[in-house]
Amino acid sequence: MSRRDFSSSRIERISHWALISSLFILLFTNCGLLFSSLLFIRHLFWSSQNASTIHHVTGMFFSLSLLVSFFIWIKDCIPDGEDLEWLRRGGPFSWVAAPFGRGKFNTIQKLYFFGTMLFGIMAASSGILLWNPYLFKRELIAWGHVFHTFSATFFTASGIIHIYLRHFR
Repeated sequence: MSRRDFSSSRIERISHWALISSLFILLFTNCGLLFSSLLFIRHLFWSSQNASTIHHVTGMFFSLSLLVSFFIWIKDCIPDGEDLEWLRRGGPFSWVAAPFGRGKFNTIQKLYFFGTMLFGIMAASSGILLWNPYLFKRELIAWGHVFHTFSATFFTASGIIHIYLRHFR
């Protein structure tokens, strides 16, 4: 069965594009708030406060679309015996070109799904901490910054790789 035999439903496409669009807005607004050299981004939203508000609202939209995506794709992303065998043989670093992931998603896509869920939860929970910094201890807020930045870095890097592998390879 080829990949073309699995067509995406409308709700899958909407959920996927909701995640993508919210991530772009989150990255864009965050760059404007974080880097003084990108001050023009703040001016696109008329002020830093507006950019921050848009970032917070989009973060809630991202969290909701992440939850919907989880329930849509979890059944197709549970690793099976073939996935585990392919990983046991070295996965993408194996000298043997073994087929993998004969279902809707291959092994790499399944791993990407779980990475997206893990780092999405990390981004959402640390975002809640950072949204209300006066309600939590200083050390927890510091760790919130670390996890929020780490998850944003994951989404930026893996998003570029995801787009490249899907469209340019």
